[in-house]
Amino acid sequence: MLTGLETGFGLDVVLWLQANGNALFDVLAEALDFMGNDLFFLAALPLIFWSINRQLGARLLFALIVGGLVNIALKMIFMTPRPFQVSAEVVPLVEATGFGVPSGHVMVAVVVWGYLALYLRRRAVTSAVIVYVLAMMWARMYAGVHYPQDVIAGVLLGLPTLWLVNALILRGGPLWERLAVRARVPAVLLAGMIAFVFLFEDETATALVGLLIGVGLGTILESRFVEFSAFGPAWQRAARFIVGIALTLGLFVGLSAIFESLDPETLLRTLRYMLVALFAYAIWPWLALRLRLMYRVS
Repeated sequence: MLTGLETGFGLDVVLWLQANGNALFDVLAEALDFMGNDLFFLAALPLIFWSINRQLGARLLFALIVGGLVNIALKMIFMTPRPFQVSAEVVPLVEATGFGVPSGHVMVAVVVWGYLALYLRRRAVTSAVIVYVLAMMWARMYAGVHYPQDVIAGVLLGLPTLWLVNALILRGGPLWERLAVRARVPAVLLAGMIAFVFLFEDETATALVGLLIGVGLGTILESRFVEFSAFGPAWQRAARFIVGIALTLGLFVGLSAIFESLDPETLLRTLRYMLVALFAYAIWPWLALRLRLMYRVS
């Protein structure tokens, strides 16, 4: 059932934004859409993990997975439409699937980059994150894929999710470190299975479940057998990222081509993201050590 916000004021805001758009705004909205998609995070988070700050990179990925799964669970509860699904006057500038409330791009921006601001505790970073979130809110409405209430809900529900992520890291992190490997592996698999059972109908959720399992197992293996340092000369950091991301993206595209025509699609999507994450967070660091593009923590 549609509400007044979806057929009245909310729709009017979206139509007004699109009526006052231009080519520059189109490019900006499309760029911000990309910055909330899987390929962007597939490049940005490994860059941080491999070449800038190993701990921060792992935590940001944890924030992405938790924020994404919570967002999808909330969408499945509210089940609201997007503007272009309600009115033919709205022209979607980007592809968008699933329900509207809360905006995933906005909520993930709050959770992931909000955690970055909490971690670094620098005023300039916090200000940049606020500007970025506001820009993302505008972009999702301008692109015709979200109402004002969708993006506002993304912020209001993203903030407690950010608090949850931070609490899990601060309080659960030390407990996780004390667990033996034989206890961590089943814990990761159980978490993935539970998320899959409840959210398997959503494509993004099945990808996030694959990331959860792949990154969980990958970081367990990496900390046990590799334990690399993200530090090193600038050329070495650049080389490990360039080679690593080329291999990671190649694996991602290759598995997509192999699995494209196979069934069951849902399980294969989860498997694809799991294998890519396992490669990025365990196998590539192990290979990079042998190529002398990384060194162990001394």
